[in-house]
Amino acid sequence: MISLRKLDDTTLEITLGGTLTRDDIRKCEGEMKALLAQKGRLGLVFDMSNLSDMTADALAEDLPFELSLMPQLPRFAAMAMVSDKQWVAAICNYIKPWLPNVHMAVFAPGEV
Repeated sequence: MISLRKLDDTTLEITLGGTLTRDDIRKCEGEMKALLAQKGRLGLVFDMSNLSDMTADALAEDLPFELSLMPQLPRFAAMAMVSDKQWVAAICNYIKPWLPNVHMAVFAPGEV
């Protein structure tokens, strides 16, 4: 399950829960494209605190889209990840040096 909420014109909150499907990823892709159509710096909040899994079809849909976003990442002013999973913090820390102008942080559920 995925739910999307605009926090303002340039900030999107993406809440991931349960098992993600291809349809969930496609829904997210549409909202991300709309966000990227906005001018100026952007913000993202990923709440993964209730994410349990992802289907193979969802992963196959998501990876190419995520890779296509790489040139757009410098447009983001901030990205926040909400999760108590160690792998989320590890990925965030790995990516940070590549995006020095993007403030990235991981928050435990309940800290946001």
